[in-house]
Amino acid sequence: WIHENQVYELGQMDKTSQLDVVTVYFQLYCVARSGAGNACSNVKGADLLDSVLDYNDEFSEVCYNLMDVNGDGVLDNTDALTALVDVGFMGAGIQKTIYFEEGRYDLTMDSIPGTVNINVVGPTTANVTLSVY
Repeated sequence: WIHENQVYELGQMDKTSQLDVVTVYFQLYCVARSGAGNACSNVKGADLLDSVLDYNDEFSEVCYNLMDVNGDGVLDNTDALTALVDVGFMGAGIQKTIYFEEGRYDLTMDSIPGTVNINVVGPTTANVTLSVY
Protein backbone atom coordinates (compact mmCIF):
# COMPACT_ATOMS: atom_id res chain seq x y z
CA TRP A 1 0.00 0.00 0.00
CA ILE A 2 2.75 2.45 0.87
CA HIS A 3 4.58 2.11 -2.45
CA GLU A 4 1.40 2.57 -4.47
CA ASN A 5 0.48 5.70 -2.50
CA GLN A 6 3.86 7.30 -1.88
CA VAL A 7 4.26 10.90 -2.97
CA TYR A 8 7.95 11.26 -2.10
CA GLU A 9 10.84 8.82 -1.70
CA LEU A 10 12.87 8.38 1.46
CA GLY A 11 15.61 10.96 1.71
CA GLN A 12 14.01 13.31 -0.77
CA MET A 13 14.89 16.87 0.30
CA ASP A 14 13.00 18.85 -2.30
CA LYS A 15 10.42 18.21 -5.01
CA THR A 16 12.97 17.20 -7.67
CA SER A 17 15.74 15.33 -5.84
CA GLN A 18 16.28 11.84 -4.50
CA LEU A 19 18.33 10.45 -1.63
CA ASP A 20 21.94 11.55 -2.17
CA VAL A 21 24.88 13.12 -0.33
CA VAL A 22 22.84 16.29 0.19
CA THR A 23 20.39 14.24 2.25
CA VAL A 24 23.27 12.84 4.32
CA TYR A 25 24.64 16.37 4.83
CA PHE A 26 21.31 17.61 6.19
CA GLN A 27 20.86 14.48 8.33
CA LEU A 28 24.24 15.05 9.96
CA TYR A 29 23.54 18.79 10.24
CA CYS A 30 20.32 18.13 12.17
CA VAL A 31 21.96 15.46 14.35
CA ALA A 32 24.84 17.83 15.20
CA ARG A 33 22.48 20.69 16.03
CA SER A 34 20.39 18.39 18.20
CA GLY A 35 23.51 17.20 20.02
CA ALA A 36 24.48 20.82 20.64
CA GLY A 37 21.05 21.51 22.17
CA ASN A 38 19.81 23.57 19.23
CA ALA A 39 17.64 21.16 17.23
CA CYS A 40 16.36 21.97 13.74
CA SER A 41 12.75 23.12 13.70
CA ASN A 42 9.98 21.09 12.07
CA VAL A 43 7.11 22.91 10.42
CA LYS A 44 3.92 20.87 10.62
CA GLY A 45 1.72 20.85 7.53
CA ALA A 46 4.37 22.35 5.24
CA ASP A 47 5.31 20.58 2.01
CA LEU A 48 8.80 19.99 0.60
CA LEU A 49 10.42 23.11 -0.79
CA ASP A 50 11.08 23.59 -4.50
CA SER A 51 14.85 23.68 -3.95
CA VAL A 52 17.11 22.26 -1.27
CA LEU A 53 18.92 25.63 -1.33
CA ASP A 54 15.87 27.20 0.36
CA TYR A 55 16.40 25.33 3.66
CA ASN A 56 17.85 27.17 6.63
CA ASP A 57 17.34 25.77 10.11
CA GLU A 58 13.71 24.89 9.53
CA PHE A 59 12.48 21.77 7.75
CA SER A 60 8.98 20.70 6.88
CA GLU A 61 7.71 17.77 8.92
CA VAL A 62 7.53 15.80 5.65
CA CYS A 63 11.20 16.48 4.91
CA TYR A 64 12.27 15.60 8.46
CA ASN A 65 10.33 12.33 8.32
CA LEU A 66 11.87 11.44 4.94
CA MET A 67 15.35 11.97 6.44
CA ASP A 68 14.45 9.43 9.17
CA VAL A 69 15.18 6.60 6.74
CA ASN A 70 14.74 3.74 9.22
CA GLY A 71 11.33 5.07 10.26
CA ASP A 72 11.89 4.87 14.02
CA GLY A 73 10.74 8.46 14.61
CA VAL A 74 14.20 9.71 15.55
CA LEU A 75 16.68 11.35 13.18
CA ASP A 76 20.09 10.14 14.35
CA ASN A 77 23.52 8.92 13.24
CA THR A 78 22.06 5.54 12.25
CA ASP A 79 19.88 7.23 9.64
CA ALA A 80 22.86 9.14 8.23
CA LEU A 81 25.13 6.08 8.15
CA THR A 82 22.47 3.92 6.52
CA ALA A 83 21.77 6.63 3.93
CA LEU A 84 25.50 7.00 3.27
CA VAL A 85 25.90 3.26 2.63
CA ASP A 86 22.85 3.41 0.36
CA VAL A 87 24.26 6.35 -1.64
CA GLY A 88 27.55 4.47 -1.96
CA PHE A 89 25.77 1.36 -3.24
CA MET A 90 23.89 3.39 -5.84
CA GLY A 91 27.04 5.25 -6.87
CA ALA A 92 28.95 1.99 -7.29
CA GLY A 93 26.12 0.49 -9.34
CA ILE A 94 25.42 -2.23 -6.76
CA GLN A 95 21.74 -1.35 -6.66
CA LYS A 96 19.41 0.56 -8.97
CA THR A 97 16.95 2.02 -6.43
CA ILE A 98 17.36 3.55 -2.99
CA TYR A 99 15.68 0.58 -1.31
CA PHE A 100 17.75 -2.38 -0.10
CA GLU A 101 14.77 -4.73 -0.20
CA GLU A 102 11.84 -4.98 -2.58
CA GLY A 103 8.51 -4.02 -1.05
CA ARG A 104 10.01 -2.09 1.88
CA TYR A 105 9.74 1.64 2.37
CA ASP A 106 12.50 2.00 4.93
CA LEU A 107 16.26 1.54 5.13
CA THR A 108 17.73 -0.30 8.09
CA MET A 109 21.21 -1.54 8.89
CA ASP A 110 19.77 -5.08 8.96
CA SER A 111 18.47 -4.78 5.40
CA ILE A 112 21.84 -3.80 3.87
CA PRO A 113 22.97 -6.61 1.54
CA GLY A 114 26.19 -8.26 2.70
CA THR A 115 27.87 -7.54 6.00
CA VAL A 116 28.47 -4.21 7.69
CA ASN A 117 30.64 -4.07 10.81
CA ILE A 118 31.20 -0.72 12.50
CA ASN A 119 33.56 -0.24 15.44
CA VAL A 120 33.98 3.21 16.93
CA VAL A 121 36.95 3.80 19.22
CA GLY A 122 37.09 7.14 20.98
CA PRO A 123 35.35 10.32 19.85
CA THR A 124 36.91 10.52 16.36
CA THR A 125 38.15 7.08 15.33
CA ALA A 126 36.04 4.57 13.41
CA ASN A 127 36.74 1.22 11.80
CA VAL A 128 34.19 0.25 9.18
CA THR A 129 34.11 -3.06 7.32
CA LEU A 130 31.70 -3.51 4.42
CA SER A 131 31.48 -6.77 2.48
CA VAL A 132 29.00 -6.98 -0.38
CA TYR A 133 27.78 -10.36 -1.59
